[in-house]
Amino acid sequence: MKNNLKKLLCAALSTAMIAGSIVLPMTASADDTTGGNYAVTLDGNTATIHSSSNAYAIIASYDSDNGTLQKLDYQQVSDGSKINVPSGARIMLWDSLQNMRPLLIEPVNVPRKMWKFDFGDSDNVATGYYSVTKDTAYSTNTTKTSDGKKFGLLGTDEKAYEVGTHIDGIDTQEGQVVVVNSGKKNTVTSATDDFLGAVGGAPIKGEPAIEGDYPIRFSMDAENDHYYKVKVYVTGLNQTKDAVATVFSERRHPIITEEKIAAGETKEVKFTATLQNVYIKGRDGAKDFKYADDMLNVVAVGDNVAISAIEVEEVEACPTVWMYTDSTGCDYAALQPFFPLQNYGGTGTFLSKYLPTGVAISNQGDGGINATDSAHWNMANANIGKGDFVYVQYGHNHKDDGPLGYLKAIPKYYEKAHSVGATTIYVGPIDRHNTDQFDAETNTWKSTLNGFSKAAQYYTEVLITGGKTEADNFVAKATSDGLDAGYAYADTVITKGITANGAKDVVFIDLNQPWLDWMKAAGAKVKEIRGSEVYEKNAVDYYFRGVRGGGIDGTHPNDAGADNGAYLFMQEALKLQNNKAQSVITEVEANAIKPLVTGMRNATPYEVSENVVKAGAAPNKAYPDVYVSLLPTKYPTTIKNVVFAEDGTIQSVDVLKHSVSEKDMSAYGIVVITIKNSDGTEKGKIYANAQVDNTVNGTQTIKEFRTSTDGLVLAEGDTYTAVVYRAKDAGGDEGLIIDTDNPDTYSSVYEPITMKSSIISEDFNYEGKTYSGDEDLAGNGNWAIAGSAVNTGKLGAESADDVISRRYAEVASTGKKADNSSDGSFYALKKFDLAEDSSETVIGTSGKYLIEMDLSYVSGGNLNVGLTDGVDDRNPGGKQSITLFNIASNGSIKADNKEVGSINKGKWSTVRYILDMDNGTGTIQIDGFDSVTYELSNYSTFGAVSPTQLTYFLLAGSKAAVDVKISDLKIGKLEQEDLPKKTITVDSSDSAMGSAYIGEAGVTEKTVDMNDMVTLTATANEGYELLAWRKDGSNENFAFTSEITVRAHDTAKFTAVFTVSEPDKYNYLYHETFKTLTTSTLAANGWVSANQQSAMTVEYDENSSLGNYLRFGANTNSRGGEKSFGETYTSDNGLVYAMNIKFTKANIDPNEFAVHSGNMTYNDGNKNYGCTGGYVLYLKQTKDGAITANGQTTTIPNNEWVSVVAVCDFTTHKVNVVAKSLDSSKTYFDGEVDMADTSATGLSGLYCKYGKSSGGSVSMDNIEIFSADQYTE
Repeated sequence: MKNNLKKLLCAALSTAMIAGSIVLPMTASADDTTGGNYAVTLDGNTATIHSSSNAYAIIASYDSDNGTLQKLDYQQVSDGSKINVPSGARIMLWDSLQNMRPLLIEPVNVPRKMWKFDFGDSDNVATGYYSVTKDTAYSTNTTKTSDGKKFGLLGTDEKAYEVGTHIDGIDTQEGQVVVVNSGKKNTVTSATDDFLGAVGGAPIKGEPAIEGDYPIRFSMDAENDHYYKVKVYVTGLNQTKDAVATVFSERRHPIITEEKIAAGETKEVKFTATLQNVYIKGRDGAKDFKYADDMLNVVAVGDNVAISAIEVEEVEACPTVWMYTDSTGCDYAALQPFFPLQNYGGTGTFLSKYLPTGVAISNQGDGGINATDSAHWNMANANIGKGDFVYVQYGHNHKDDGPLGYLKAIPKYYEKAHSVGATTIYVGPIDRHNTDQFDAETNTWKSTLNGFSKAAQYYTEVLITGGKTEADNFVAKATSDGLDAGYAYADTVITKGITANGAKDVVFIDLNQPWLDWMKAAGAKVKEIRGSEVYEKNAVDYYFRGVRGGGIDGTHPNDAGADNGAYLFMQEALKLQNNKAQSVITEVEANAIKPLVTGMRNATPYEVSENVVKAGAAPNKAYPDVYVSLLPTKYPTTIKNVVFAEDGTIQSVDVLKHSVSEKDMSAYGIVVITIKNSDGTEKGKIYANAQVDNTVNGTQTIKEFRTSTDGLVLAEGDTYTAVVYRAKDAGGDEGLIIDTDNPDTYSSVYEPITMKSSIISEDFNYEGKTYSGDEDLAGNGNWAIAGSAVNTGKLGAESADDVISRRYAEVASTGKKADNSSDGSFYALKKFDLAEDSSETVIGTSGKYLIEMDLSYVSGGNLNVGLTDGVDDRNPGGKQSITLFNIASNGSIKADNKEVGSINKGKWSTVRYILDMDNGTGTIQIDGFDSVTYELSNYSTFGAVSPTQLTYFLLAGSKAAVDVKISDLKIGKLEQEDLPKKTITVDSSDSAMGSAYIGEAGVTEKTVDMNDMVTLTATANEGYELLAWRKDGSNENFAFTSEITVRAHDTAKFTAVFTVSEPDKYNYLYHETFKTLTTSTLAANGWVSANQQSAMTVEYDENSSLGNYLRFGANTNSRGGEKSFGETYTSDNGLVYAMNIKFTKANIDPNEFAVHSGNMTYNDGNKNYGCTGGYVLYLKQTKDGAITANGQTTTIPNNEWVSVVAVCDFTTHKVNVVAKSLDSSKTYFDGEVDMADTSATGLSGLYCKYGKSSGGSVSMDNIEIFSADQYTE
């Protein structure tokens, strides 16, 4: 048969050469003597044989580039036989293999499947090419290839962030859009004469693009488990300057990196790709999923880079490297703008830069897996075929089972590969670069993973020498008696040499020691550039992943490091070729891996530039800013749940790894649980054996633990906390431990919480609702929507696999009234549940309560979240309420007027609030981050508590658009610790002037339960009067009435301060010193601001001896306030209006003060906009600080108290005004001014306004009105 096949091959070659110019299918027979008819018809790649006798079909396959014969196959056929024929092949029919009598000598050509794309403007499309312009977006392109394939650019529209990073390995954040421009040469005669290139990022929704290189990304529909030969033509977008090009295929597999293309030149980049299913671990809380790859991808990036054309040809299956690896070798997405040092990189991925053009790769690796993995292994291993390579690189994640567990897991890879004729490559893992590995004196690195290299090498050499049975015996011996015993057994097998059973299809390539040696060399180069006198551990940081403003990963390389790792692999493979005579084992390995080094690309690995090194330690200013569309969380992880079994043993811990955080997680994390006895003493610690993987976003469940003491469990009465710390792998028995060399905390402290009783338990699950997004929230579950703006509340849901996973309400407001004429209000309220599971329907003024909810930010801001009471038609948001926190713009959360965290757009965040009315505190925690506790003035007061009761949960907004989703709302009462006793004491400032007592005369001290109400009484002796009550020795006045009731919030001493009773200087019509008023009693006494009552406060000024005074001001929009006297004060002799006043300058609008007769006018009729007339006396401070009196210039200073006396003549409507310093040493104005209100007959009220934006204010004190005939200067 061998001789016949040789003759057949010669004959076929001759025929092929003769018929090489034939293109059209021929069906006529060349030999009539057979008396038969023969033909071949085609339907795509399916050939149907028409033959009057049995025959042999000869299938010849040719290289599409040079036409050389690549492969020759034959198959026995008969009439009607159907055979699959590769694109570009030719078919001939022969009578038999023995006689080789031609039945059909004209070859039937099977047309090649080919797609060509011309990049540039649509008016210069080459014949036979599909046009790709800068507007040809894959997502919207309706033009398809002739066989219905979609194609176009990725990343060029506002929805670019919705394209998963698993498609082509480019990470696009919301708001990132790539801008593409076209260019062309002076003369356009071919597809390569015009082109497209990315010129940067576009700002979207106010988020600016970051300077740097952005990729041009192309995708076309293709077939899964098919192979494609691709040619990419890259050039310069600006043809007058050089370009520096990096080209990736598929999921960011590099073909060339940073190759220079001379100005005006075009480079052809060739590669072969295959589309295979990949199992991908879910990120950001998503489930793991199977990616059925059906898109062929090309990415080009770099300075001045453009793509002019892409040509794609479907080809037969070619040799493929199937990669099974952990986070040190898997595919990773690149951030934008592109910068190699800020991306995670996998050594396996970068092999595509060096492998021969005709070799494809399929990287099945993923972060956090090890050799025992089955999900990734089983995803596509059925497609591994003859001539392929199975690349196995693990070790990092065998923390629990070590090299022995690894050894037990790796046989399955060889078994599968061997069964289909593929070659297995076991790869020793690259190592870490932690501080304790580095010897600065010798610039050497200690291995932490060489045990895995040793295990793999032994297994490989036993396979080569003794075969599969002996390899199984070796694993069994190591399993039963330990690794050392296993290695001893292996040595006996290896020393016998290669047997008849020895394997020829397995190779071991060590990357561990070469990696450590490379780090030594790389560090020495950096030392030289720096001019350092000593070797430094951080010299190799440039080759490990880091982002600007963050840390450096201790384990995972960046693109530059991964590139060097792949280069080391190829160099080790070449060493096998060059040293194959060294041993019989080396010869076997050299022969097995030869196809990967024969014809390998001539490329050099990435070397960090001097400019980057000289910019400082990595990551430095040479790194681009990190684009963040999500608001960063404080910690990179959150412990979401801790589960103990009934017997108190730890079961699992759920940890959420966030995609963006203020603190960079540059190493693995370790969960540590501390258990305490009921008396608070530490009982012991539980340590996780499995790491919290810093490369995997989303929820990770930790299930493997060890304890600090044997038998440690959570017993009844015990408490516990949990934290994620920075970890390192100590190796050996210790495994994963806290990194004490680089101490860091990756989460806030997790503490469990239990409700005593439920008030609201809202999951938004209402019977009969479809959750389509257009159903109203109002009317369901005691919810109501109110307010004057255009407001909505809708029900929605999220689903996974057609099962609803979360129900929610989306509440939104435009902040404007329907006619858009003015601002409006918004309220979404839920009355406390009356259901059976709600034992509380009213929250009073004491107790401890949990208010918890999941929130997702959509847009807008300024939404208050709180509790309220007194809801009616006139008060749709309630009469009395308390704000717990505010959702501001971009999802930031404010409590106590301070930013305490954030919720992210498109993500769910858990906000937990604890309202402790008894202790007067609020505590807020977002996604388990550090909680923030602050004092709540409503409940930390010694006065009466307000609100007196709460009956609604409230979302309230005003004058601002907002859109927020809310889910899983819970309100419940918590167990309150026993409250302590508090002691209230009273005394008199001078017993000769008066006395003070509690309840009844003579009682000066009383101990009561915390927050009990206690009545205090002050009695003045004859000739004296009570000045004020003061607390705890302070000179600040607490109260001014003789009898007060205080809330015993804390132990305190109250002193009744008496003074000599002096008669009034004048017979006052009105006199206000504010000494008997407090902020809370201002409104009840006529001092009001309709829009900003909180800006009107009673303050105390000890230094100027003013005592209490009124201040009106805040850092808000301009607001007006007023005081009505309730009557118009008149006198035939005229009136004197006197006061002390102080202006603090605003930076936009004026501060104003006026006294009037009831005829004031305002800008647009709005008291917030300032006075326009109708005043008796009008003081105005402009934004430059100048103060006028009824329009006349004064020298009244800013931010100083002055005395103003105005003698008002209502006959002449003149006012004599004198303004002096309080000590009368300076006069700022002395003159006569005109009243604006010429009809005024007296004084009926005051008006004041503070100016916008910078805390402008008006303060006043000692207001006097009396008849002018009493006045003496």
